[in-house]
Amino acid sequence: MEKFLAESQLMKPRFPDSASVVYLAILKDERGDKAGACALLTELGNKTLGDWKTRMREVAERLSCPAS
Repeated sequence: MEKFLAESQLMKPRFPDSASVVYLAILKDERGDKAGACALLTELGNKTLGDWKTRMREVAERLSCPAS
């Protein structure tokens, strides 16, 4: 599942697939890659506005990512 999500062009320059990025971050965290999970959420949070930006912060907090 992680490979599928990572290879599906989640971070498209204009319209990233926000929900899939969240799923991938959770999977990365579950397998012990907290740094990778937090990096994904930070990257998407920097490209997103409004509700999705808030959602990225909420997920990052739940995964105990360092505040950025």
